[in-house]
Amino acid sequence: MGAVNPDIAIDDVALVRDARSTAVVVELRSRAARPLTDVPISVGVRRGGRMVYLNAGRELGWFRTHVPAIPARGAATWVFRVPPGRRTRAGDVPFARVGIPGAPVVSSASALPEIQAAPAGGVTRGRARVAVENRSDIPQFGLQVYAYAREGGRYVTAGATTVKRLKRDERSVVQVPLTGRTQAGRLQIVAVPTIFQ
Repeated sequence: MGAVNPDIAIDDVALVRDARSTAVVVELRSRAARPLTDVPISVGVRRGGRMVYLNAGRELGWFRTHVPAIPARGAATWVFRVPPGRRTRAGDVPFARVGIPGAPVVSSASALPEIQAAPAGGVTRGRARVAVENRSDIPQFGLQVYAYAREGGRYVTAGATTVKRLKRDERSVVQVPLTGRTQAGRLQIVAVPTIFQ
């Protein structure tokens, strides 16, 4: 991944697990005066004396190894659902590293498009219904939607999905698969833009 990004602080990294899946939740805070986009991120666990990376590999999609956007001098939460076959264990300690986007620059933004997201019903069979609305003039492709909940100061639920396309002023209802105690806490929903101009 290269050098660690000096403009981004990692406030928290958490593992959320259940019998079927694992998710990693990372809280990020930017010191940069402009929005940051397509920021490389690596996550994994410390297991004994080893560091085991969970999102390494070319078979993963772009936004499973990159944070789509972080507001200027703002905060962002990124959720990674661990692929089947990459197991975590009791005692694993999660970590995250955030890098500097490489050259050539993939994207840049002076401001982030406004995307609204909110629950659109309850949780059924481990999936949350979420309404996403593009309130900007910029069509979105591969829009990232994250859901999470905390109880007692720790993450107990986390999930992520991708909206393939959301035209300007369009609203869509999608299903977000969840990991953890899906009935616990109140879900927070975040939709992160991926196209900026």
